[in-house]
Amino acid sequence: MTRDDHRLPALDGLRGLAALYVVVSHCHLLAFPGYPADTGPGWLGWLIHGRLAVVVFIVLSGFSLAIAPARRGWRLDGVLPYARRRARRILPAYWAALTASTLIAAAVPTLPLSELPTTKSTLVYGLLLQDLIAAPAPNSAFWSIAVEAILYLLFPLLLLARRQLGPVATLAVIIAPAVAAGLLWPGWSTTARATGYTLEMAPLFTLGVLAAGIVAVGERARSLPWLGLSALAASPVLTLIVLHDSVWTVSRYYWLDLATGPAIALFLAALATRRPARLIRLLLVCRVGSRIGRYVRSPRSGRLDV
Repeated sequence: MTRDDHRLPALDGLRGLAALYVVVSHCHLLAFPGYPADTGPGWLGWLIHGRLAVVVFIVLSGFSLAIAPARRGWRLDGVLPYARRRARRILPAYWAALTASTLIAAAVPTLPLSELPTTKSTLVYGLLLQDLIAAPAPNSAFWSIAVEAILYLLFPLLLLARRQLGPVATLAVIIAPAVAAGLLWPGWSTTARATGYTLEMAPLFTLGVLAAGIVAVGERARSLPWLGLSALAASPVLTLIVLHDSVWTVSRYYWLDLATGPAIALFLAALATRRPARLIRLLLVCRVGSRIGRYVRSPRSGRLDV
């Protein structure tokens, strides 16, 4: 892999496909109400699980951010330059979308996926605190932006942990609280929540960060069958989804998210090694789709939870 190709264009194609899937999934849920029950035709049942696209986005986010640091011994080129880049990339578009959503929600109070905005919601959403503080949502799709903002703050600490502790210990430190919360408070993993999604998304983000190490390893490790390993890791999750109805699946998204993360991380490792070539070419064609919904995010759990 050449040094001038730090972006790995195939990742843009995957991002575009995931965004397109989210859009089509939302259309399906609006056309066939009753979520989490699948009331549409059976042959469209696969569209109800747009939540899995969120897993792709979160793992991919960690992977993309970590590619350059992984090549530099897991070091940033500076925390402040990193923070400025993230702010420039996220905040202007987010604040513009938030302003438009707030005006529309105020003008059309009965609009789906939004609530009448208040002073509290303006402050909470404006400061990206909606995953920490519950407030009326002018646009329910903004829940994941707050999650990503918190994960961006966590990113330098993850790099430090990767340097000092290694990949296994780093993942263990991040995943332990999520597993403990799911086991000790069963309602945490089975019921809709207004806040707290960062806890379950942090292990997914971390998996993406750690998988980015593939760009700095030797050819022997890069030649492993990463795509096959990804398919093997995905098989149990896909089997459970096929064997159970959507109500069962949606009520267990917490654990299914965590179980899907390794498969996505291994898939990204395969893309980084440019294997298989046909898949890479297909994703390069799909790069245009990444323009469709770079800021498409899924609504909050309990609404159109994807």
